[in-house]
Amino acid sequence: MGKLYLVRHGETVANAGGKLQGWMDAPLNERGRSQAQDAAAFFKNIHLDAVYCSTLQRARETAEILAAPHGLPVHAEQDLREFHFGAWEGLNHEEIDALDHEEWAKFFIRPKELRVRDGETFGSLQERMVKTWQRIQAQEGPDKDILLVSHGGSLRTLICYLLGLDLNYMWRLRLENLSTTCFEFWDNRPVLNFANATFYRKTSGNRTTLW
Repeated sequence: MGKLYLVRHGETVANAGGKLQGWMDAPLNERGRSQAQDAAAFFKNIHLDAVYCSTLQRARETAEILAAPHGLPVHAEQDLREFHFGAWEGLNHEEIDALDHEEWAKFFIRPKELRVRDGETFGSLQERMVKTWQRIQAQEGPDKDILLVSHGGSLRTLICYLLGLDLNYMWRLRLENLSTTCFEFWDNRPVLNFANATFYRKTSGNRTTLW
């Protein structure tokens, strides 16, 4: 019975400032690195067969910290990247609302209908996430324990697929920075073990970044 550990990357400067990053390539901030070290202390006692991540720096840096105690290589996959926010990248809620009020109104309520200029759709994001996961599982084997580090939006679409949820429910899933969501596979059927676990984080402060 294999396990899939889905980890959202640690905090970045844009996360702390409430800005959408998408394909912007930013490193972890100091708090994000501390979060990753806390998580690594937890994961060092958990069996892992392979580690995969997005090619974006914040996810790759997180994955490398988590993989280090296991001596495992980190496999970076381009299609595990975050949602491409197009014209919205680098903007906060207020700036996006002023720029494109009608589309922003759909973001949390009807994400399947969202169309962002120069960006992608959540349906296309889910398609690439699911295809990449299926390929990873096929090449690693159904009984392997795999750590996958990605992003808030992209992980939510994969979780919706694994749970059989409509994409319009994706923002009802809470995924904080450096949270872990775990699935077990029974006869290749995904079963949710736990979600949005952050108990291992020792980083001080009450700030949470949910998306």
